Amino acid sequence: MLTSYYQWYNKDRQTVRRRMKEYPHLRYMIDSGAHSFQADWTLFKTWKEKDFTDFVKGYEEWIWENIDHIDCAVELDIDYTLNMVLGGSEKSTIGGAMVERWQKEIFMPLEKAGLDIIYVWHENRGIEGWEDMCSRFNYVGLPGEFSSKDDFNKFVSVARRYTTRMHGMASTKSLDFREIPWASIDSITWKTGEMYGTLIDWDERAQKLDFIDKKEERPALRSKFKTLGFDADAIIDDTNYKEVTRYSLNSMRSIEAFYRARFANRVQYFELRLLILGRVSQFSDVSVNKWWKKFNPEGIFRQHTNNSVDRVRKHLEAISAVQNADVEYLKTNNEAIDFLASYFPTLARPLVQDIRTFQVEMSYYVAPRNPPAEPRTLPEHVELGIRAPRIRETAIEEGLVPDWSEHPLVKTL
Repeated sequence: MLTSYYQWYNKDRQTVRRRMKEYPHLRYMIDSGAHSFQADWTLFKTWKEKDFTDFVKGYEEWIWENIDHIDCAVELDIDYTLNMVLGGSEKSTIGGAMVERWQKEIFMPLEKAGLDIIYVWHENRGIEGWEDMCSRFNYVGLPGEFSSKDDFNKFVSVARRYTTRMHGMASTKSLDFREIPWASIDSITWKTGEMYGTLIDWDERAQKLDFIDKKEERPALRSKFKTLGFDADAIIDDTNYKEVTRYSLNSMRSIEAFYRARFANRVQYFELRLLILGRVSQFSDVSVNKWWKKFNPEGIFRQHTNNSVDRVRKHLEAISAVQNADVEYLKTNNEAIDFLASYFPTLARPLVQDIRTFQVEMSYYVAPRNPPAEPRTLPEHVELGIRAPRIRETAIEEGLVPDWSEHPLVKTL
């Protein structure tokens, strides 16, 4: 479940706790309310620094009060609002400094205590800022609409480079499930039936989410409604908004289930990103063995495959220290350096000055070994009589492509 602290901070602070008593199986993602701050900063133009500090401190206290019911929380990324209100200009640096201080003083301790924290990138930070965040944090969020951009792969490439988990803010396009390696996404799209009268239908055959705005198009799905156990008349006649919401939610869950099953045998790169050091050191023996198996030690950490659980925990701490750029730990832990030097001798001893170099090499080294991609020469090519030879020399011999090697211009070059 997704909810926002901004909704409750000056109202009912016990909402999550009360709902958890009634529905103990629910888990929560908590948003800070940053979007409300950023969308219209003028609402807060009378706030002083103390007001913003009191808000984030209240958010911190509220998270600690409810931490047993929360899976992850989003930082308070309101540097733009702080710049405008306290600095008088979007070019001010006061916002960035305050947000960075909150990260260190408020959100990193929560992360160390076992709560996943999503740190959020903003467009004004550019691709350089995205890389900086991916190198410093293991869980970074960005606007979901960015996945539609032609150059979105550059964000994915950087995230892979540092084994960083990506969270898509408001991501519910079909391609977000089908093509983008999000570690997680959030969305309230399934509520659009109540908000805008839109019905969401998952067409598994076409692998497409359809957003049906016109009510006159609903009768065509009558048999599908009935087959899936929904009240067809209530949806078609729009007499029960809850039934419309239930169907839309079922569609969203169906697309999720479809792609979970489709990619069940594929290891996503972010599955090999360890938590911060303080959490790795607290792993149970079962968790240690589970994580060690993920890293395929027989294949890439052969010199340490038969070590005890306690030793393996130390190996995981060393990997975590690199992935999470914990330079101080590496500088003071000889056992970690000895382990790393077995596989990265030129980076570990002496320790490389730019930890990002080590992070990138570690990411490449532990990258998941997945099945090869499906061949691009499809069976229908053969059936249609279309010849698609894989080797250029063969194609030249068969006269399917010209041989330019004897052309005068090519010889001159």
